[in-house]
Amino acid sequence: MHSHWRAIVTRGIVRVLCVWVATAQVPERYPQGRQYPGGLPPPGIPWPKRGKKDDNKDAAKKVRLASVEGTLRELAAKHMLLEVKSGDLLRFRLTAKTQFTGKDGKPIRDSLLNPGDAMAVLADPGDEETAVTVIFLRAGRDEDRARASAAVDAAKVRAPESRDFGKVRTVKVAEADAETDEPKVEESAAGLSPEESRRMTDADSELVTRIKEAAASFAISLPEFAASQTTKRYAKDGSQWRLVETITAGVSYASGAEEYRDLRVNGQPSNRRPEEAGAWSAADFGAALEQVLSVAAGASFERQTDTRRDGRQQAVLSYAVSEGRSQWTVVAPDGKKFRPAYSGTIEAEADTGRTVLIEQRAGTLPDGFGLKSVEVTLEFAPATVKGKEYWLPAGGETISCARDGACTREETVLTDYR
Repeated sequence: MHSHWRAIVTRGIVRVLCVWVATAQVPERYPQGRQYPGGLPPPGIPWPKRGKKDDNKDAAKKVRLASVEGTLRELAAKHMLLEVKSGDLLRFRLTAKTQFTGKDGKPIRDSLLNPGDAMAVLADPGDEETAVTVIFLRAGRDEDRARASAAVDAAKVRAPESRDFGKVRTVKVAEADAETDEPKVEESAAGLSPEESRRMTDADSELVTRIKEAAASFAISLPEFAASQTTKRYAKDGSQWRLVETITAGVSYASGAEEYRDLRVNGQPSNRRPEEAGAWSAADFGAALEQVLSVAAGASFERQTDTRRDGRQQAVLSYAVSEGRSQWTVVAPDGKKFRPAYSGTIEAEADTGRTVLIEQRAGTLPDGFGLKSVEVTLEFAPATVKGKEYWLPAGGETISCARDGACTREETVLTDYR
């Protein structure tokens, strides 16, 4: 699909047919210290995580905030609905500066939150409609989530008032990094940026809207599940890829968090941390969808020739995101970060808009940056959990090459959903 590399997905497994990259010599034994040849660490999914840059993570300021607790009913890109004891639904505005944390104050991804979860919202008494911090208190029970999934009664939606909040208190919040705030972009009624509306035909714009709507519902529709994960890591050996290790684990997803068990490396039990073992979070797949398809990214789309998969028509779109609108942070082995321009291909069901495949490659990375190229493929497919079909991650692949020519590849497949 790309001039640089081509990937074909067959039954959920990504197979790289040819990769035209610089070669690197691989020693007979895999080096210790969690390093691949050329000093590259084991590759992982370099998708962006929501939140601000951590360059000034210790910077904080004291502010006076009031809090209100309730049940999450709806979480959208720019607002949330919180149901309080009275039964009213408080509509809070979400901005690029709104922070999402757990009770311990540590940041969490808003994509992990689900209707029915118990939440607290902190707001400035002078601007009660804007959420400064959203705190996850506890996961909702099955009955909480069932009730929260009911249609929203518009008559009960209102702006928060001072009587809804408890006592005002002084708290510390992290200083916002202005450079990382999402650009403010006007949207059309179809949910497209002005640039997209001008570029796309009506039919293509409707298709993009369906894809965006399906992507937005991915995270909130994730069920509780268990699955098997297999990760294979390769290093470039001359013109051939050489298998370095195979990692297997059981993964379970509940209350917005994943747990890994029975982690094995080449069949032997291992005490590696999940992130070291190539664990890909289901939320990362959802974040990938959001970052490629968000209005903030301002992607330009171009319709390609449709294809068919398993008897269903699949729409194919190429896309590109400029460096100035980039939502993707690439991290080099030495810890340096860069947000490159990126482009790729999206394959989605033409009728439902559900994404089947995303391919993404970074544009030119700056001289002095530890990586020369990064490419990612993510795949989604239907899976049955407790007798009901869901759209879930099927697998993914990332390829990264260092400046010295050393390249690594990591393939992950998720199977046996239950």
